[in-house]
Amino acid sequence: QLMRDLMIKSDVALSAAGQTIYELIATETPFITIKVIDKQNNNIEGLKKIGLNDILIKYNDECFLEKLSEEFEKMINIKSRTELNNIYKRKIIDGLGRNRIINKLLY
Repeated sequence: QLMRDLMIKSDVALSAAGQTIYELIATETPFITIKVIDKQNNNIEGLKKIGLNDILIKYNDECFLEKLSEEFEKMINIKSRTELNNIYKRKIIDGLGRNRIINKLLY
């Protein structure tokens, strides 16, 4: 619960493109994604499908620090963070996850 509380209190988070991104989405915490390994491609493709592909940075990019700085500059604007939260709510968080799991297990 401590991590959840930290996420909720945060204006923005920096995260690898692993499972933590789903926790950040669930807590409606805007985040900047850094791809650190190839096995994160599925998560990255999922982000692209919902329009979050412009916040991905590769750790080994020659311009890593510049891109990271640009993304933080975007996140300073509360409107940008609010727009991300709206994407999370409209396209990801619908409250039906538990029902989907139960239906998959039963049928």
